[in-house]
Amino acid sequence: LFYHIFLHLSILCRHYLGGINLNQEELRNKLITTAQNGLTMLSVSKRTGISSPILSQFKNGKVCLTENDAEKLGKYLSQVYIPTEII
Repeated sequence: LFYHIFLHLSILCRHYLGGINLNQEELRNKLITTAQNGLTMLSVSKRTGISSPILSQFKNGKVCLTENDAEKLGKYLSQVYIPTEII
């Protein structure tokens, strides 16, 4: 049952974001990677206007973002650069 719910959710989340060319699954993966490299959900929330609880639920695969929020998050994450090593 869980797999069917997850599959249904991933199908619902597959619309493409205006001009960014990321579906919500790709956007979620980019958010997870960015968070693992040190950017907090609170920081993302403040800069995008998307609430921290929604970002957390989205990151954990429990909800899809609205098209507007997905576009905001996609634009923001496309501008974020976090160095992962010291040269």
